[in-house]
Order: sequence, then C-alpha cells, then structure tokens
Amino acid sequence: MSKLTKLIKNPKLFFIDAVKKRIDVKKASSKKPEVKKFSSKISAPTFETYQVNTFYPYKIILHTGEGENGITHLNLWIPIFQKSGINFVVLVRNYEVFKYVKEKYGELPIIMAKSDKEVKKILDKMQSLKACFYPSNTGNNLHLLSYDDIKHIFIGHGDSDKTASAHKYFRVYDENWVAGQAHIDRFNNAGFDHTGLKHIKVGRPNLKETLLLTQDNWKNRFGGKINLLYLSTWEGVYKEQEYTSVEIIKEFFKDINEILSEVHIKIKLHPWLGKRRKELLNYDEKILKEWKSKIYKKNRNFQDMLKSNFNILNRYPKNLEITNLKFSEINATLKIYSKETPIEELIKTSNVFICDISAVISEALAGNGPIFVYIPKNKPIKTLKSKMDYADYTYTFSSIEELKEKFYEVVINGKDYLADKREMAVEYILGKKETLNDKFIQNLQCIEKGIEYEL
Repeated sequence: MSKLTKLIKNPKLFFIDAVKKRIDVKKASSKKPEVKKFSSKISAPTFETYQVNTFYPYKIILHTGEGENGITHLNLWIPIFQKSGINFVVLVRNYEVFKYVKEKYGELPIIMAKSDKEVKKILDKMQSLKACFYPSNTGNNLHLLSYDDIKHIFIGHGDSDKTASAHKYFRVYDENWVAGQAHIDRFNNAGFDHTGLKHIKVGRPNLKETLLLTQDNWKNRFGGKINLLYLSTWEGVYKEQEYTSVEIIKEFFKDINEILSEVHIKIKLHPWLGKRRKELLNYDEKILKEWKSKIYKKNRNFQDMLKSNFNILNRYPKNLEITNLKFSEINATLKIYSKETPIEELIKTSNVFICDISAVISEALAGNGPIFVYIPKNKPIKTLKSKMDYADYTYTFSSIEELKEKFYEVVINGKDYLADKREMAVEYILGKKETLNDKFIQNLQCIEKGIEYEL
C-alpha cells in the first residue's frame, strides 16, 4: 500500500507509522559509533643498549639467556669480572633482567637483545670481540655460538654433580672452565665423547674470601659457638627428583635445644621451593612457627621475651629473625634469609652445615666445618660419578634420628672423623690452589691482552 493510499483509506494508521519511523530514525542517529579498544599494556622493548660504545674495542662479553634466573647468575659473576679490571659488556635477553643490571651495575655497558637478528645487529659492530662467557645452557646461546671467530667459554653458576652438569650439549663450546678436577672426572664418566671440549681448572673465585676467612678449625671459630647453616633444595620438576629435606628438618630444629644449650641457626631455602608442590610455599614461616612453639613449651616467659626480641633484618629483604632469647636453659637465635642473600655471605659466618643434594654442598666445603647431607631413602639418586662420593667427605643421613645421632657424635662430642677427607675434597672439587691463585682472573686478563693462558 502506498503512502497516499494509506493516508486516504486509513489516516490513523498513516500517522502511527510516521511517528514510529521518526522515533526509529532518531534512535539510529543517536547511537554512538563503536570505538576500537586498544590495550593499555605496553610491550617491553626488544632491543636497548646502555653505555655501549660500539667504537670501543671490547674483547669480552658476559651473556645470559635466562629470565629471572639470570639475575642470580650475573650477581655471581659480574663482581669477579669487575675485580679483574678488564673492560667487558653484559649481554642479556630479557628486559626485566636488563633493568635490574642497569640499576645495580650502572657503570657497565649493557645490551638487551631479544632475538637473533638483534644480537647480530650489535655483534656485527663489535669486530674486536675475542670471547663470550656463558653461565648457563639456554637455547638462545645459539645466537652467539654461530660466530666462529669468538671463543665460546662455559663457566656455569656453581659446581654440581647432577646429570645436567655434563652432557653432549657442552660440545658446542670451545672451553669449559671448571672449579676442580672433580668436574673433569664427571665428564670422563658421563659416557660420551668430549675430546673437542677443553676443560680448564680455574677454581671458584667467588669463594676465595671464604676460604681465607675459614682457615681456623671450626671448633675455634666464633668463640666456640655453633653457627648452624641449613641450605635446602627444592622439590624438583618430578617426584622422582625430590631430594628436599624441608618437611623433616623442622623437627630437628624444634629439638636441637635438647642437645645444645646455645645454638645460632641460619636458614636459606631454595628460591624455587613450592614451585611444584604449593604446600611448600612460605615454608620458612612454618619452620619459624613450629620452632617458636617448641621454645614456648619449655619456657613460661617465652611470649614476653619474644615480643621484645622479634625483629626484621634490614640487611637482606624479607629476613625473619628471633634474636637473643636468653633463658635459664636456652640462648638461641634462628634467622631465615631470603633468596636474595648471597650464600657465600652466610657460609663465612657459619661452622656447621646441613644440606640437600645440590651445588650448595660444594659451597659449604669452603666453610671448613662438618657437613650433613640428606639422602632420601628408597629413591635412586641420579648423579655423575667422580672419585669422591658424598659419604667420603660429608655425614649423610636419611632420617631425623640418624641426623641427631651423627650430629651429637660429631658436633657435641667433637669426633669430626671426616675432617681430613673434607680438606681433600676442597682441593679436588673446588680447586683450592687455583682459587687462591686467582686463576680465573688471570685467564680473563690474558684474553683481553691477547696472551695465551695455560690450558
């Protein structure tokens, strides 16, 4: 029906439709156009440099392809590289790591290059490079390993006998700088050909000061007091790799005052603890709570004493501390340190050690005191073989009862029958001679000067 016909035959319907259409048009015209939403999240830069002069003839690069873990590795090695006096560049592949290094080591030239193209972009301008150092095995190491005119040297981030410390991937490097003969023997027993890889003993430069400070017998240090350091590992990716003792060790700490009237306990848990088993997150607080509870039961005045003696340390973040709880029977301290705390700083001030199977055992060797190592029962331990097993130089235990028994014999009664073997292990595993003679630093200086160093 046309509009004219509708007006003549049914004027009421005509005007109703007219009004309705007018309203629809008004609604359509007032409707706001859709605005495309843009994410407020700004993506991190993929390439950035800081204080890098590409015209300067840099000879050495320290590279980490890690994310957050790279911070720990760089904190281990940058001070050693700086001590050598050489000029070097730090190359990272993660922007958060770049920001951290820039803030902490602002005097250094630093490069952040995420992709292989960005690595090539900067390295092609640095024609004087002689060597690149790698603290860990990451896939993006390959972006540098393709440069045949650079010597590629693996330095790691600790001495370990885990299977990840010696496998075929290491053959991509020219040299493997190790602490002592033990690591070379692990390669020799790993079951693959590594004749093209040169192993060079350089000691553990970050432990030199510790070795010098702990030369006195452990019984005579700290005025005869027991400064006990506990270093845990984490629960591992798989249950079969779970070597941590955190769930049983808290029972030992609760009962330690049964055998010692005075003890000073330091605890540093592995930063990855709780990564697979969430119930292990914040386990330091559980240890602290149970320890306080045990002390409370033995001392009526504990609660009042605790209020006046509980402090938070400022030197390292997130430290938990109970200090100077002096009662008629107990003079005890318990401090739990954060993951940022350097292990070597804790070892310097300790003379008895409890460890899980990990690289911290070799660190504890530098502390020149009895080491107690947790070996889980009925669980295959996959490690690389050398000429010394844990039982040769540490007091192994698989239960709290066994730990108490050995602790009483060795620490309380002073029958440290593995002292001589520990001294042998310090040389064999840590390379004490090379450490004290600054072999690592000497080699760095030789590379910068273009001088051959002893292989």
